[in-house]
Amino acid sequence: MESAKKEILIDLLKQLKDLRWCFISGTAVFFYTNGKRKFNDIDILIHEADIDKFAQRIGCKAKKREIQKGNFLLKDYGFKTNFLGQDIEAVTNFPKDVFQLNNVKETLENKNKKIYFGKNFYITSIEELVAQKASMGREKDINDLKLLKGFSINKELLNDFLNVWNTKNKAINLLKRIGYKI
Repeated sequence: MESAKKEILIDLLKQLKDLRWCFISGTAVFFYTNGKRKFNDIDILIHEADIDKFAQRIGCKAKKREIQKGNFLLKDYGFKTNFLGQDIEAVTNFPKDVFQLNNVKETLENKNKKIYFGKNFYITSIEELVAQKASMGREKDINDLKLLKGFSINKELLNDFLNVWNTKNKAINLLKRIGYKI
């Protein structure tokens, strides 16, 4: 990893101190694969009660948004900004209206700690990440799923997250086609 991104991640940790958050999406794949998957932007899920505090710390403002991501419509309170030359997207929700605060809470409660550069980074659970990537099903998601294939997965938790994404059959078929044993 280039030194500049390392420093940005470490500075970002300081801004996230004492907040409820975890890295998601491509950023989480980066951490799970020890950098095999590069990231362009940093994706953060942050508890709705903490997003304004985080936005203020890094010099921006959160707002209600609707963003199309593949076949999903993201409706949340969040922001995109540039922090020390790095694009960051902070979200308080995932696509689908069914993904409500209790599901975000479950994601944050099931996050994993990864020690990188001697610092604690929090990333979404492998189960939520696989469910998200399989549900989105874009080419980059399929490539990420291939990188994540060897990880141990709690099938019950994966099933819970697939139900939340409301794409269970489609996602399971994709995972089986890639070679997941679920």
